Amino acid sequence: MCIFLKGVVFFTQLHSVTSKFCCMLVGAMDTGKPTLKETVCKVGTTKPQEAIGEIKSYKLRFLIVVLTFMTIFFRGFNQGCFGSINNVLTGFFHVEPWQIDWFTIIQSVVFMLATLPLSFLVTRCGYKSTCLLMIGVLMVGVMTITVAFFLPHGYPLVLFGQAIAGCNNLLSLSIETTTAAVWFPTNEIPTAIAFMTAARALGDAAGSVTTPHLVSVADTRSQVQFKLGLLFATISVILTTVFAMAVYFFEDRPPLPPSLAQAKAQKSQEAERIKNVSLSDGLKSFKVLLVKLFCDRYFLVVWAVFGIVNPVLRNNTILLASVLHSEFAAKNGLNSSAGLVLMVSWLCYAIGCFSSAPILTRIKRAKALVIVTVSLESLSCMLCLIGVKMSSIVIVYVGVVFIGLFLGATSVGLYELLVEVTYPEPTLQVTMLNMIGLGFMRMTYPIIGRVLLTTSGAVASVAFPFAMTSLAVILLAFNKLPFHRSEAEKMENQKLLPTKRGA
Repeated sequence: MCIFLKGVVFFTQLHSVTSKFCCMLVGAMDTGKPTLKETVCKVGTTKPQEAIGEIKSYKLRFLIVVLTFMTIFFRGFNQGCFGSINNVLTGFFHVEPWQIDWFTIIQSVVFMLATLPLSFLVTRCGYKSTCLLMIGVLMVGVMTITVAFFLPHGYPLVLFGQAIAGCNNLLSLSIETTTAAVWFPTNEIPTAIAFMTAARALGDAAGSVTTPHLVSVADTRSQVQFKLGLLFATISVILTTVFAMAVYFFEDRPPLPPSLAQAKAQKSQEAERIKNVSLSDGLKSFKVLLVKLFCDRYFLVVWAVFGIVNPVLRNNTILLASVLHSEFAAKNGLNSSAGLVLMVSWLCYAIGCFSSAPILTRIKRAKALVIVTVSLESLSCMLCLIGVKMSSIVIVYVGVVFIGLFLGATSVGLYELLVEVTYPEPTLQVTMLNMIGLGFMRMTYPIIGRVLLTTSGAVASVAFPFAMTSLAVILLAFNKLPFHRSEAEKMENQKLLPTKRGA
């Protein structure tokens, strides 16, 4: 870890020197028209704007969102690749099924333990440093897992690698709204969030279907070792490349904000940052934000709903194969079929993200969209329950697929709601604090599900998500939420109307 941190410092310093050289070189060849790279080089020295109104979108945002997409994709792959081969890994590591569950659950524990310190850390670091940390911890975690598969007793080291990668989960879930708000104009924000949210789904889909087709219970230990070791080594190389590109290209923010609302938020946040230069002032400011959010009824509603609905598909990734083996033991190829269904479900999650983004951009009613999609997600959970009750594996599969579709649509709307009810607070810190509830519920779902599966059977295990999602619908339906960011954008546009008419 020390070597990794020294490497980050070295690459950052190298980037700083290289950036200055590029700026000098571009300046020497100046044709009177600033290039994008020249503008980006000057981000660090740009003074805060005196007036709100000048906005601009930069092409660099597309590269940033693609590299972020790739990081989130492999984070999803990392989480989705173990559940479908639970019985293979129990034999490989000589452990119990519930111990393999902890390859994913350990990341939820990290969610809760690391949320507050990481939230404070990112208030001091800025966007670029946060992104480098996000990519770096996943890279180190995957490298650790690669080594673990070539050791005689590698289970504890895989668990440790997953714990390191768990820090990426926290950061990558937080970075989606921040990237969209900092780099994208208002009309592109839902699409940008959908694109990054879909990356997790596509990664989970790839992970769920790749490992069951790569290894099976019939493989020898050396075959499992070689195949999974090579898989994680390949991912390590890709993530190292992404990290190197992020060191060079990422910036804390564009020279000019992409929207009027972001311009106003940046101005207030810059004033707050200047006021809280010292560590003690920063701690006080963070404590104020923490108390303010958790005393805000509207934030608590979105926080609770987020934590309730988001873990449902992840819970299926961990437990679906075990539920099928418990209830449909006579059927063959359950690991492969579970992996395929989960792949389709995660692909539907991506479809749900992309399809809800234009709808949300058009109707601008995030709460109404979320109520509808959460209700449909709850009905999909009920389908799974009916399938287990009637011993119909087809109905279970249909329910799992629909859960993915409606959860994807829900996620985009929930991120939008979160930004709306907390504006103009810093989106990165807000989203990270939102992860506390999500981390707790992601840990709770599979633990309760595994206990219910072991003690009471598959019906009780599948009934739990249905009851929880029904509760989420009630919470949303009986709380009227404010839309602070939309109101701020409307006010700034109204201020510009006389200028536009005069022009």
